[in-house]
Amino acid sequence: AMEVPLQIMVVSNDVLQNTAVRLSKIGNKMLITDVACGVLFLQAGIDGAKYNVDINLNSIKDQAFVSDKRSLSEFIITKSKQITKQVIDSIKI
Repeated sequence: AMEVPLQIMVVSNDVLQNTAVRLSKIGNKMLITDVACGVLFLQAGIDGAKYNVDINLNSIKDQAFVSDKRSLSEFIITKSKQITKQVIDSIKI
């Protein structure tokens, strides 16, 4: 039950890194607010999935597994928030 929300975090973070950043730089400036909305929606999805990861990790006994997955989810949260800030700050309206 924890793998699906963790994969949502991974894929959403990949989209932030590989698509949203690029679109904020080369995308149609008339659609830049759509990029901003997309970035905020992706971040919301990552944040929400993190809650599901955390609640499910609380019921797993294998502490090495829990530590590994918790570290990954924390890394994704930190990285995605940095990317979101970078993209939002780069948008000039």
